[in-house]
Amino acid sequence: MDEIYYPRVRSMLRAAPIPDDVLKTDYYETTRFLLENGKKAGLPTRLLDLAVDWDIVRQ
Repeated sequence: MDEIYYPRVRSMLRAAPIPDDVLKTDYYETTRFLLENGKKAGLPTRLLDLAVDWDIVRQ
């Protein structure tokens, strides 16, 4: 499933992490805070793929 079906569904849903321009907005301040402090603590951090239409979020 991990090699075939999850990537297929991810592609169909156009799942992607938060784009940098959206991440820089005030609405995602908490996300930036968590990423920065996780890195400072030596923890691995990453943005998750989300099935979101980022163009609508930008509006």
